[in-house]
Amino acid sequence: MSGWDGEFTDFFAFVDDSTTACGKAAESGRQVTVRDIATAALFDEASRRTILRAGSRAVHSVPLVDRSGSVLGMVSSHHERPLTGFTQAQPRALRDIGSTAGHWLAWHRRTVVLDALEYLRVTARGRCVAPEGGPVRRGCG
Repeated sequence: MSGWDGEFTDFFAFVDDSTTACGKAAESGRQVTVRDIATAALFDEASRRTILRAGSRAVHSVPLVDRSGSVLGMVSSHHERPLTGFTQAQPRALRDIGSTAGHWLAWHRRTVVLDALEYLRVTARGRCVAPEGGPVRRGCG
């Protein structure tokens, strides 16, 4: 499957409970497979209805975790038909990919994002510093 309609993306823009596969995976920090969304007890009715209307019948969610096990994000694959299962190697490979992606996300937050924020702080401060004996620039509060 590819592409989601506005109803789906609006409904799932932010998931903060465990009544979906991605919510359950985020809560537990473990992969969650729902073989058939139509019959799975996990979903609340609004989530089930929205997913089924979008054409998804099964889902597998993989948490992106950092070294401490904190969930930083989620990747979910949706399938048009109920899932029959995975080989033993597939969940292990997906867990490894989720950990690698989580480690990269954590690194990005620790380095690139913090460096960018520091650059903005220094740049803004530099523009607001009054020249020797001169007035402070407008908009520098």
